[in-house]
Amino acid sequence: LAVLDQQGRWAVFSADWDREVAAPLAWAADDQSVFFAAEDRGRRHLWQFALGERLAEPIFEGGHVGSFSAGTHAVVINHDSVQFPPRLSVLSEDGLRRIESFNDARLAAHRFGRHEEV
Repeated sequence: LAVLDQQGRWAVFSADWDREVAAPLAWAADDQSVFFAAEDRGRRHLWQFALGERLAEPIFEGGHVGSFSAGTHAVVINHDSVQFPPRLSVLSEDGLRRIESFNDARLAAHRFGRHEEV
């Protein structure tokens, strides 16, 4: 993860981080951190990288983050897992809240097995 400043110089912030940052990235509302997706142990999470601390933290962990859109007070996340097809959730200071139920009626008739990491 690197930032190009107004003078045309690159500043690398993630030299010690051992994961690949997936585009696109989105600036947080405070302009002090960025959001992006990156894999960790076979799953693709949503991360927030604080530029000042040079610290990446997962802010949404799950099966697979397909895409996201960052707003002023929340992030909308398109995500799926082996338990469900893609769904939309909003992550805010209040926590995670699912904002759709498109597939619920169709999936209600099915039972999914439990999955575990090995």
